[in-house]
Amino acid sequence: MCYKQSEIWILSGEVVIVIHKISLQNFLSFGMFEEDFQIRRSGRTLVNQLAVC
Repeated sequence: MCYKQSEIWILSGEVVIVIHKISLQNFLSFGMFEEDFQIRRSGRTLVNQLAVC
């Protein structure tokens, strides 16, 4: 089975989208400290780690 077909990979992709949207809304004024970038990057790491397994 391809990892892209697994339920956990699909759900984690949806979580990344939610994290991205929330970080854009809530951290827009804090962009100079790069918290928003770090949060989005850590969300993408979840999907990448699942693809390696």
